[in-house]
Amino acid sequence: MGSAGRAGGGSLVTPYLAENYHLWIVDLRGHGMTKATPSGYTVPQLAQDRLDFRRAKRVRSATLVAHSLAFLILRGANEGA
Repeated sequence: MGSAGRAGGGSLVTPYLAENYHLWIVDLRGHGMTKATPSGYTVPQLAQDRLDFRRAKRVRSATLVAHSLAFLILRGANEGA
């Protein structure tokens, strides 16, 4: 398992958001309940993971909420979109 935070870290606001929105709460590679990789992670790699997830789920538009490292990843993914 990864050593950094997990996607459920925002659980205090999740029930309120779920009342009006469809939520995808995703752990980053090597964080939370995912396995660590031997090579480590870069922001561009994690941003690509986010883009790959969006494409796999066929998400055309979304409102993204993030904090800390996840914000940098979303910013990088949006620049690559």
